[in-house]
Amino acid sequence: METTEKEYLEMAEHCKKLIEKKDKEMDKIKDENEELKKLLMVSYGFIRVVDYYSDDDEVPGECRGLIELLRGYLSTSIDEHILNKKE
Repeated sequence: METTEKEYLEMAEHCKKLIEKKDKEMDKIKDENEELKKLLMVSYGFIRVVDYYSDDDEVPGECRGLIELLRGYLSTSIDEHILNKKE
């Protein structure tokens, strides 16, 4: 069975459309990833400030413990997902 030039052009056009669709999807994923990284960095900065101000004796120990736990978790997440440091 012979494939005509028209069929080749149709297949090429179809492949081109698929690639363009996938490129748009990848761009969307990259943008979402960037936004999530920004959110992670802002959250880490905020919890560091909260941690700094929670050192006085007016903040219950349980709260300080949770704040330190969250700060550590966010720090590890930034190392892994933004700075690409793997343990």
